[in-house]
Formats: sequence, structure tokens, C-alpha cells
Amino acid sequence: MLNCSVVIPTFYPGDIINKLLLSLPPVKEIIIFDNGNDVKLKNNILDHFQNIKYFKTGDIGLARTFNFALNNTKSHNIFITQPDVELHNDCIENLLVAKEKYQNAAILTPLIFENNKYSIFDHYQLKIDKSKKLKKSIRIKNNKIIPSGDFCVEAVNATAMLIDKTKVKSIGGWDNYYYTYLEDIDLSYNVRKNNYEIIKISSA
Repeated sequence: MLNCSVVIPTFYPGDIINKLLLSLPPVKEIIIFDNGNDVKLKNNILDHFQNIKYFKTGDIGLARTFNFALNNTKSHNIFITQPDVELHNDCIENLLVAKEKYQNAAILTPLIFENNKYSIFDHYQLKIDKSKKLKKSIRIKNNKIIPSGDFCVEAVNATAMLIDKTKVKSIGGWDNYYYTYLEDIDLSYNVRKNNYEIIKISSA
């Protein structure tokens, strides 16, 4: 069993979440945070996935959901993902191995594919002004070149990310101001501002 807590925020995901749940390896815990009042999802979990914890948070937004997870998970490794994601074999395992190698990384993420093509949303550049404030993020149009090794990036979205709970807590976690958009870019900015790394892992 992997020393990792898997966190999945949901808002009426329908049946698509089943592919994700079936692709997850044995981990310390899997927690679904229901931002709605999804009775169908709750019954699905209770009936078919007895190893998964279900919490109804209400419509509190992603940043607050992630901060709640930051304080209520058992492992110091938290893998955050979304209901419409499906993991390839050994994704989380390889992220955990890489975490031991990259001691200064606060976030490690797999390569992201959409329709079997390397996603243009895999990672982002940050545009910083002279006072070191974040002006905007720019996605990298790199979907034709699949990286052959690990590499540092400036920002990633919350499609799938392994976070070091201790490091993310040390910078204050997520900013609760953000509801459902750009909370991940803001976290990436704060991670880099505090001299931690964000690393894409090519084997994941």
C-alpha cells in the first residue's frame, strides 16, 4: 500500500468518475469531497467502493476543499486529481519515487494527455512584474513534443498533482479567495516565490 492520500473534489461528476476510481492503486486513503449534494455519487461510493471515504463539504469551492484536505488527511503525500482523469499504470508510484529524489519539490505532477495527445495544458509559464507580482499565466504550446526526462516548470493546474503536505502548509496552503478558477496557478506562484520546485515527472 502506497503512503499517499488521494483527494478528489467533485461537483456532480456522473459516471465518468468510475474510470478514475478503478485506475487508482492501493493507497493509504482515498477521499471524495462532494461540493454538491450528489446522492447518486454517495450511493455509488457506498455500494461499490467501500475503501473510499466520502465527505459532503457543500459548495465551498476548490481552494477551501484543498485546505480542508490539507488538515484532514493521514499521509504527508497528497495526490490531488479530478473526476474526469484516468491514471496510467504506476503513475502515483513513480511520482512518489521521484519525490524522494527531488527533495526541494513541493509539487510533482505527471505528464497530461488529452485524446492520446500531449496536452497544451500540461504546464504554464508565469508572467511576473517588476515587483514580483503575478500578472498572468501562459500555457505552453508543447503538445507535439513529449518530454523524455523530468523537468522544472513554473506552474501547473490541478488536473493531477502530488503535493508535499509539509511544504505546502509552510507557505499557507491555498488562498481561500479563489473559488474554482486559478487557485492552482496561485498556489504554483506561491510555491515558486518560496523557493520550492514544481517538477514534471516523465515516467508518470
